[in-house]
Amino acid sequence: MKATFILIAVFIANLFIASSHAEIFRHVDENGNVIFSDNSQNKQAEAVNLPPINTQPAIKLPTPATIDEPAEAEEEAERLPYKSISISYPNDETTVTYGQESISASAKLTPSLQDGDTIQFYFNGKPHGKASTSSSTTFNSLLRGEQSISVAVLNDKGKVLRKSAAIRIYVMRNSIAN
Repeated sequence: MKATFILIAVFIANLFIASSHAEIFRHVDENGNVIFSDNSQNKQAEAVNLPPINTQPAIKLPTPATIDEPAEAEEEAERLPYKSISISYPNDETTVTYGQESISASAKLTPSLQDGDTIQFYFNGKPHGKASTSSSTTFNSLLRGEQSISVAVLNDKGKVLRKSAAIRIYVMRNSIAN
């Protein structure tokens, strides 16, 4: 039983080896088409000698640094001053109409927010929510009348690095008198 199994395994292995070294034949059919094949059933077929397969050895990659190995000294990027900060949405003097209970606001900052810094939105001069790294927020439950929105960049200690000019929005609501 074992001998039969070994014999079959050797036979199958030879089939794979033989097929990997198969010859390629070329012949031209009656319509002038050049045909390449791995069998020579056609009498006009001739063996084609192909050049060796073009191979490239694998590139040896450097091993990654482990925790115990010191990483290459990286120069800390120089801190850039903020050139500008502004409210990009909504536009100054936007009117919030009846039925609109909230409005989103977005800030534009040049250069982009740097590590450790946060953005603080202000509504009527008072901080709105907590400072975060998000450049947008939503103001809910808007009261009737003229309101102001501004934004500032704070450092990791909460110091204002740059503050925008305030924009005005006008919130329309039904009057109690009507």
